[in-house]
Amino acid sequence: MEKWAHFRGFDGPGWPSPSQLEHYFLTPSGRRQAFEIGNDCWGLSATGVHGTEHLPLGKGRIDLRLTILGNSDHGVLLYYLKGGGSY
Repeated sequence: MEKWAHFRGFDGPGWPSPSQLEHYFLTPSGRRQAFEIGNDCWGLSATGVHGTEHLPLGKGRIDLRLTILGNSDHGVLLYYLKGGGSY
């Protein structure tokens, strides 16, 4: 399984630990920091979960995406997508 992060300073392969992310969601100063950079979209993804990393896209590989859209006035929208595999 390949993991990828795009969240503040965490860009690239792998995922940050929950403790590295929690202050962005649980504290007022962390929420301000998340919006200070002018970006309103972050995300985490995993390609080839549940042992499907050897399968090609559209041929049984399972991919996951968590997209986080933020607005300093209205809050945060979490968008989760699971694609591939059997249903």
